[in-house]
Formats: sequence, structure tokens, C-alpha cells
Amino acid sequence: MRTLLQRMRADIGTSLLWAGTWAIVGTILALAMPRETPWGLPQVSEVLWTALSCSVAGALGGGLFAVLLVSSKRRHVDDFSVPHVALQGAVAGVLLPAVLIALRGHGILWALPMLAPYSLMGATWAVATFAIAKRATEDARTIEAATVARVT
Repeated sequence: MRTLLQRMRADIGTSLLWAGTWAIVGTILALAMPRETPWGLPQVSEVLWTALSCSVAGALGGGLFAVLLVSSKRRHVDDFSVPHVALQGAVAGVLLPAVLIALRGHGILWALPMLAPYSLMGATWAVATFAIAKRATEDARTIEAATVARVT
């Protein structure tokens, strides 16, 4: 039961991390796009809608990435390689937009330019999440070694 709760906590944490960072990227993209409105600025509702939609895509992609990691045969952070994690992140980042594009009936050639940024963002965030997890594991080992050295 404890392992299941730990996995759920990790999945939720990954989803929230991805949601927050994708919302920031969505906000930056919404502000950077040229507009024909006065002063070239987007409306507040447009920025909020872009941030919200990117946040939802990030949360679902982060959750899927965590599930993909758990479903692999590897048990520890040291068992994963960066290319493997990047590939799983790219799949997680592109899966939701691909399904939505397929549901709308658009062809794959139409979708490729739209899926590339999601794939890149998914791979980037997967490697960043992996680096955070690896760093936390190394810090925990250092603390444990210092505690053992102090006790003996």
C-alpha cells in the first residue's frame, strides 16, 4: 500500500510540475505572438485561455510520463538513461495533442508542425524531471552517508 501511495504522490507531483511549467510557456507564447489589436497586445482572456490549455496538456502529459516510467522494468533512477527518458517524455508530450487532432479528422501531414513543439517540450520536461529526481536521490544518499558516518 505504501508503494502505491508513493507512486501516486510522484505522479501527482510530476503532473503539477509539468502543468505549472507548461502554463508559463503558454503565457509567454501568448504574449509573444503578434496581434492586430491596438498596441499589439493580446486580450487578457486569450492569455489566460492559452495558459490554461497548456497547463491541462502539461498535467496530462506529466501524468502520462510518470505512468510510462512506472510501467518500465527499471526500478531505480540510476537504471534509466537520458535518451530513454527523453523518448518517453516526447511520447507523453505528443500523445494528447495527437489524439485531439485525430478526433478532429485532420491528416498526419497537417498535424506534424503542430506536434513537433509538444514533442520537444515533453522531452525537455522529462529530462528536467529526471535530473531533479536524480539530484534528490544523490542528496538523499549524501545525507544518509553523513548520518552513518556520524553514528559510527
